Amino acid sequence: MLLLLGPMLAPRIDPLLAPLSSMQWAGLITGLWVLGTGLTVVVLQLREQWLRATQTALLGTVVTLLLLWGWVIPLTEPIIKLSPPIAQAIRTHTADEVPVGVFGYYEPSLTLYLMRDRPEKLGDEAQVLSWLSRATR
Repeated sequence: MLLLLGPMLAPRIDPLLAPLSSMQWAGLITGLWVLGTGLTVVVLQLREQWLRATQTALLGTVVTLLLLWGWVIPLTEPIIKLSPPIAQAIRTHTADEVPVGVFGYYEPSLTLYLMRDRPEKLGDEAQVLSWLSRATR
């Protein structure tokens, strides 16, 4: 029914929903799906329709995982993954032969995105100062 009414309601709803970003849409739709699935399972259990409740929970879980893997995670990954922009900044501002050291942050993917030798992990401020004195010679 909602699919049939969608084209008629869209012009009225569109101004309200236009400001939402694609990430907000992904979160909203996934959240509504999880809420709807959960409520449906509860109603089915209250009616003692155990098999249908179990099937609904299983289907809801599969669809939720597909929504997360196929839509939500690809949208959020560039925001939460620090290594690609850090590596891009290093590659942009340094020559390939310049050594890279890391202090307070190291992810194995940083080496992958750097596309050069593995960064030297520095454990404390003394190691940082020692590394800097070697690197500037």
